[in-house]
Amino acid sequence: MPCRTFFLGTYLVTVWAPDAARHPLIKVAGRKTQVEGSFLSHIRRLMFLEPISSHNKPPTRRRQQSEESSVALNESEDGAYSKAVAIFPPSEVAQYLISIVFDYAIDSFFYVNQREMRRMLEVHYSSAQKRGDASFACLALSAFAMGMQWAHLDDRATEPPEQATEAADAFATRAQSLVPAILIAPSSDAVSAALLLSLCLLTTVSADAAYTYMGIALRVAIASNMHKETPPGEFTACQAECRHRLWWTIYSLERTIGIKLGRPETIQERDVSTPMPKAVAELDNAQDHNNLSQQIANAELVRIWSRIANALPLIYSQPEQYNHDIIERLVAQLNHWVATLPEDLQLPNLNPLEKGYRAKIHLHQNYNHALIILFRTPLIAVARQCLSKAFAPQEMLPDLDPQAVGLAMNCSTAARKMLANFEHVRQAKLLARFSWTDFQGCSTAILVTLFSRVIKQDVNYQRDIDEGLRTLKVLAEASKPAQLALDFVQEFKKIVEEAVQRSQRPEIVRDTAHNQRQTYKQWLSKLSTQRTPVASEITEGQRSAIDETWPGLPREPHDPISTDLAGDVASWPSAGQAQPLPEMNLDSWFLSDESQILSLSGMDFLASSLYLGDQSHTGG
Repeated sequence: MPCRTFFLGTYLVTVWAPDAARHPLIKVAGRKTQVEGSFLSHIRRLMFLEPISSHNKPPTRRRQQSEESSVALNESEDGAYSKAVAIFPPSEVAQYLISIVFDYAIDSFFYVNQREMRRMLEVHYSSAQKRGDASFACLALSAFAMGMQWAHLDDRATEPPEQATEAADAFATRAQSLVPAILIAPSSDAVSAALLLSLCLLTTVSADAAYTYMGIALRVAIASNMHKETPPGEFTACQAECRHRLWWTIYSLERTIGIKLGRPETIQERDVSTPMPKAVAELDNAQDHNNLSQQIANAELVRIWSRIANALPLIYSQPEQYNHDIIERLVAQLNHWVATLPEDLQLPNLNPLEKGYRAKIHLHQNYNHALIILFRTPLIAVARQCLSKAFAPQEMLPDLDPQAVGLAMNCSTAARKMLANFEHVRQAKLLARFSWTDFQGCSTAILVTLFSRVIKQDVNYQRDIDEGLRTLKVLAEASKPAQLALDFVQEFKKIVEEAVQRSQRPEIVRDTAHNQRQTYKQWLSKLSTQRTPVASEITEGQRSAIDETWPGLPREPHDPISTDLAGDVASWPSAGQAQPLPEMNLDSWFLSDESQILSLSGMDFLASSLYLGDQSHTGG
C-alpha cells in the first residue's frame, strides 16, 4: 500500500493512501524526531530547566516548509500530477493566461506573488525533470482556467469563444483531481490553488461547491496560521506580506460570499491578528498590476460587512421597533469608509479605459451592497404592508412608519446606484461572463428595485430595471445556471408587475369587499331563520353573487338536514382577499439545483427578510 512521510507540526507522520489519497489514514510513525527533540529542548529552556544558548534553536517555519516541499508524491498522486501537467498549454499561452488573471481577474485581491508565479512557470517549462509539486500544478491549472474565462476582456469581445469555455472546464476539472494531494501539506500555494479553483466554479458549476472549496482554502490558511501575526524571523518581509495579503483575500471572499449565501461566520474578527496589507517595495515593484490600495480598501469594507451581518438580529429583533442607534453607527462607518478612499479610487475619478476600472467599480458596488444588506428587512416589510393595505383595505392595518419607509428607500437608492454602475461597465464592454459577483450583485439590485416599485411609483424605476436586465442577459450568455437564474428574475418581475397593477386599482378591491360583506350579511340572516340555507329560497341574484364570491360552494347541500358546512368553508377565500397571482413554471428549474438559482439570482440573499414579513409588519 503506498505511503508517504512528512512533518505535521513537530511530528513525523505516515499517510497511507489506499484510494488516491482521498481518505488518508494518518498515524504517528516516530516517537521522537530531531525536530520534536529540539522543540522540547526549547520548551525546557523557556521553563529555565536548561541553560539558554544560541545552539539548537527550534526550527523556523522556513525550514519546515523546505522539508515539506521535498516530500515526493505517492504513486496515485503522481499519476494525477502527470495527467495534470500533460494538459498544460504552451509556455507562451501559459504566460498570456497568467497576465489575463493579473490584469482583469485579480480585482481588489491578492492571489499569488506574481513574480514568483512567473518564475515557477519558467522553471516548469524549461526543465526536463518536472518538479512534481501538486500545489503548483493545481494553482497553475486553476489560473489557466480563470484566464480562459476572462480572456475575452482583453480585446473587449462580446463573449468568449466556445473553445475557451471548454478549455477552462478541462483545466478546472484536472485541478480538482489534485485537491486531495494539496491538503496533505498545507502551504501558501495550496491556499491560492483552492481559492482560484473555487472562483472558477462559482458560476460554471455551483455556488455551494465553490463555497466548499473556498472553505477548504480558508481552513488551509488557518492551519498555516495565516490568520495570526507572523512571528519575527520566520519569514522574510516579502514572504510575510504575501501571507498577510493572501489571508485578507481569502477571508474577504469567503465572508462576503458566505453572507450572500446566508452561511454562518467561519472565523470571528476577534480571532484574527494578521496585520492589514501594507506597502513592501520588494513585493510591489515586481507586480504586473499593483492594486495595494484596493486590497486595503476592500479588507476594511469587508470588516464592516461582517459587523452589519452580525448586527442584523439585534437591529430587527423587534418587528415594531428597529434599533436605529445601531443602524446609525453602521451607516457612519460605511460613509467614513467611502469618504476616506484614496483619490484614485473615488468614483468620479474612475476611467473606463484603465485596466483597473472594473475592480475599482466593484469597491463602490460592494459599498452599495452593504447598504442593501442593512436595509433589506424594512424594504420587504414596507412593500408587503403596502400590498396588504391595497388588497385588504377593510382591515385595520397600522399606517406606514415614516422611519421604516426611509430605510426602505435607502435600500432602493443603493440598488439603483448599483444598476447605474453596472450599466457603465457594460457600456465599457468590461462585463465578465463568469463573474458570480457581477451577476449576483446585478440580480440582487434588480430584485430590490422591483420591491421598491411596490412602495413608490417612479417612471425611472422601470428604466433602471430594463437596463439591469440587459446587463444580466449579457452576463448569462456563457453559463447555464446564470441563464436559469435570469429566467427566474424575469418571472419574478412579471409577478411584481401584476401585484403593482392590481394595487393601483383599489376601487375594484373595495367594491368586491363591499359586495362580499353584503352577501355575508344576507347569508347570516337566512341562517338565523332556519336550520340550513335551502337553495330554492335564495334568489338568483343572491346565487350569482355567492357563486362569484365563493366558487367552491356547492349549488345543492349534501344533506338538507345536515348543518355541517366545514368542508366547504375551508375552501372559501376570505373577504377582501385578492385572487392569487399566477404561479411561476418552475419545472425546468427544479430539474437543476434550485438552491443554485436562488443564490445566483440574489433571491436567497433576500429570502430571510421575505420570510420575516410573514410574521411582522412595520410599526408606527
